[in-house]
Amino acid sequence: MTLNTLLDLMSSMQDLGSREAVRYNNGLRSYTWTYEQLVRSIAACTDSLHRQGLDPGDRILIQGENCPEWVIAFWAAVACGLQVVPVDPGFSADFVHSITKRTEPRLMVCSQDLGESGADLPCLYFSEIRELEGSSGLSPVQARPDDVVEIVFTSGTTGEPKGIEHTHANICANLRSLSSEISSFRKYLRILQPVRIVSILPLSHMFGQALGLFVPVLLESSIVLVREQTPHRLVSAIKKEKAAALVTVPGHLDGLQRYVQNRFDCEPRMRDDPGIIGLIRRWLRFWDVHRHFGLRFLALVVGGAQLRPATEWWWTRMGFLVIQGYGLTEASPVVSMNNPLRRTPGSLGQVLHGQEVKIAEDGEILVKGQNVARRFGDQSLVEENGWLRTGDIGRMDSEGNLYFQGRKKDVIVTREGHNVFPEDVEGVLRELGQVYECAVVGAETEHGTEVHAAIILQDSKARPEDVIQAANAKLESHQRIRSWTLWPQSDFPRTPSTGKIKRKEVARAVSGKERPETRAEETPSVRSILASLTGRNVEELSDENRLEQDLGLSSLDRVELVNLLEEKLDLDVDEEIIAAVNTIAELEQAVSEAVEDKGGFAASAPAGRTAAKQPQDAARRKKRQTRTILSMPAWNRFTLFRWLRVMFQATLFMGVAKAFLRLKVEGLSNLQEIQPPVIFAPNHASHMDAPALLAALPLGWRTRVAPAMRQEFFTPLMQPKRYTLLRRMLSRTGFMLLALFLNAYPLPQQTGGVRQALRFTGQLVERGDCPLVFPEGVRTPDGRLQSFQPGVGFMSKELNVPIVPVRLHGLFELFSIHHRFPRPGRASVTFGTPVFPSQEMDAAGLTARVRSRIEEMGAK
Repeated sequence: MTLNTLLDLMSSMQDLGSREAVRYNNGLRSYTWTYEQLVRSIAACTDSLHRQGLDPGDRILIQGENCPEWVIAFWAAVACGLQVVPVDPGFSADFVHSITKRTEPRLMVCSQDLGESGADLPCLYFSEIRELEGSSGLSPVQARPDDVVEIVFTSGTTGEPKGIEHTHANICANLRSLSSEISSFRKYLRILQPVRIVSILPLSHMFGQALGLFVPVLLESSIVLVREQTPHRLVSAIKKEKAAALVTVPGHLDGLQRYVQNRFDCEPRMRDDPGIIGLIRRWLRFWDVHRHFGLRFLALVVGGAQLRPATEWWWTRMGFLVIQGYGLTEASPVVSMNNPLRRTPGSLGQVLHGQEVKIAEDGEILVKGQNVARRFGDQSLVEENGWLRTGDIGRMDSEGNLYFQGRKKDVIVTREGHNVFPEDVEGVLRELGQVYECAVVGAETEHGTEVHAAIILQDSKARPEDVIQAANAKLESHQRIRSWTLWPQSDFPRTPSTGKIKRKEVARAVSGKERPETRAEETPSVRSILASLTGRNVEELSDENRLEQDLGLSSLDRVELVNLLEEKLDLDVDEEIIAAVNTIAELEQAVSEAVEDKGGFAASAPAGRTAAKQPQDAARRKKRQTRTILSMPAWNRFTLFRWLRVMFQATLFMGVAKAFLRLKVEGLSNLQEIQPPVIFAPNHASHMDAPALLAALPLGWRTRVAPAMRQEFFTPLMQPKRYTLLRRMLSRTGFMLLALFLNAYPLPQQTGGVRQALRFTGQLVERGDCPLVFPEGVRTPDGRLQSFQPGVGFMSKELNVPIVPVRLHGLFELFSIHHRFPRPGRASVTFGTPVFPSQEMDAAGLTARVRSRIEEMGAK
């Protein structure tokens, strides 16, 4: 492949046609773009950019979380000859304003919330890109190798922003080197196609772009972007998407390791098994872990910061391939990488072809090559002899493998003149097993600089003095820790994208110039999360406040609460426990217990970092133990059962329906304008609502409908000890028959499992099925329309499917909640015009529009 400009890579994208290019998992469902569809979307976006009056050489700023629209906007800018200014979504508004002032972009491409609160620029929203109709005419402007592609600003919030200009020549020089390495194992990828790579790195960073935008094209693979990144949700996404690799940074990998260890207790099973036979043994020994990730998952690609040798060893002993690399923004970005076929454990791999690396006298890594970019404003980054000073300390072995030893600015020069690398001391501390996390910095004293350790212990009962003494016994005399601080927070301040510890902030805190206790926002509490969710002040919340009655949390609000607890507290939350608690005190107790026990939903939280465990009311504990969530009926998707369902609905079901109902069907023309999947939303008048709607639909639609049934109707299956064997058997039989013949599934209203049900609904939509949801939630007691719950609007927005309002009339008189048996008679089913989700309308607004259309149909 000729790679002089990124337009050559775009040409390869067009050649890949129907291959998968991008998958996006929003937590409920997945969306897929083939390369052909991606190119069509890029073409449509280029047309939109042209309509904005942009000319080649103009700049646009892109800011937002990873999503397909980010990818489309970037490639559209390349096709138009525009210069991209990618901005991390975690940057402060002041820093973004400073970048905007420096670069003078003419347009901001972003999510709706960032546009409304961000820079004073015309905006093209991701939602608008999503709604563009694909175009077949992609005609990129001509580009030269020295044309600027993007200006990347590295993370930081103070001082004058410093950007790095990347030209086509810089990026393509790096891609040519990577392509040369990939060619050595490309043939092995054929048996894994489609190769899917999950990346959680921001696309605003060069490492994220390399592995998210460019390398997938070289691999003829697809990138998987995920919204939820807590360990449990990330592993679920890896398995669901059948991914082969995860691209991450060491900080995220540490959290994933804690989750896996706490769930599967891996360390007692660790063995050194060399060779191919050893690899097979490791796979078999950790079969449970590999099955949890999905059997297609093979590799972890790690960069952006130093990976601890112990972490690499841990994953390798379970049979996973750990691939490290080294790079930096200025090098566009990869300098060295481990080839999967010839890895050297502990190293950063060999320097890529086309680049030179040497180690300076002081140990600093120097880089030279066409991939080295220049500072924004034509300020050179390299010395007169062409070498780029990286600021990193490293070494190279006799085989040319590069090893990272630390940041030059972080090296501690003791009063005796010895150089101490913080990473070496931290490695010894972590090996002790009592240290959850640590940061070693230089502390200035009246006698000179000393080695100082800030530590977070695994167990709050452990004595830090004993930990320091044990570490010093393993360290050289000049490395020994002279002073220590027990860090008061659950984690150290970190960079938002790579998870690196901010050593300068730690050093300021331990020196007394800044108290870490004052940065309370870094460790949000349960009450602060509740306050943000409900719009109240933390001071207004008390132990006795009830989540539903006093704070007004609906079932969907509890789902959002679970999401926030996972995101803010780095926990994996058992939704069933959250559904069981009633007051704030119970919620805080549940969180505290789970963290303390490392069970339930506390898989990745450090022990000893929360309040002490309090005695729990026995009745409430028993209540939690008896609440369960019904499993979703995935078995009824198999081909045999689907054919049984089709035959049943076409014969016996329709025969019974015609015997009981003389249906008048209207509005079927509204279904001719759309394609499944859709959400059917009828009023809930009787026990015969779902059968009547199914009978009114044509066969092609009927076999795709999946009615949602109240989970609480099957309480004997959820709390078996409270019911007789006969009740349980009848309940189980009814559940199985409804799932088999009507494709029904449970949707909870008061019990736990809402998020599980929403994810299952997403899976139904992905395969083209149409959920049937009653927005009223309960059957009407008097024949009149009841209030609608916002769940149907939430589903529509999150799953991006239209809602078809359905008016059922006459069924209340035939089989209402007051009747013991149905009776035959006349009824009507009217299908309304679909209600499509939009960025401007929230879930409640969508639901209100559905109710309004059902009312209008009833008035006619």
